Amino acid sequence: MTIPQGTLIQLRTNEPVSSKRAKDGTPVEFTVIHDVTFGGVLAIPRGATAHGVVTEVKQAGDLKGSPELALKLTSLDLGGQNYPLDSDQFKVKGPGKGGQTANNIVGGAMMGTIIGCIAGRGVGCAIGAGAGAAAGTAVSAASPGPGLWIPSEARVDFHLNKPLM
Repeated sequence: MTIPQGTLIQLRTNEPVSSKRAKDGTPVEFTVIHDVTFGGVLAIPRGATAHGVVTEVKQAGDLKGSPELALKLTSLDLGGQNYPLDSDQFKVKGPGKGGQTANNIVGGAMMGTIIGCIAGRGVGCAIGAGAGAAAGTAVSAASPGPGLWIPSEARVDFHLNKPLM
């Protein structure tokens, strides 16, 4: 039996995948959650094991950017046999670091302004604001960006790029 290109395979992850730990090529195991039928015949039963890999890991930048994580299927275990698969990517994108950076800069500028105004009045306010904004930028650059993870038992959907024979 041949399963055509474009067929949807719905799975669940068997373990969590984290953008902070995973690298390109990290193996990932899945379980098929819905039977795949073609022409009224069961082609892939629910509960079958599928294998994949991490195909892309992108961390958030120092001051802006979002983490990204992509997975792809590579094979399927059926009846004691392992069949190679070629699927599209399952890709997720996390929150950006830009908002965190902006909050750190504004907060730093406000604190610097308050301290500068107390210490040196008019000119001190301006100097404090600039110093506080610089400190907020430095704090944001030094802190790690938000991570991204796909939890265990998460539903992921793939489509076949090539027919499965």
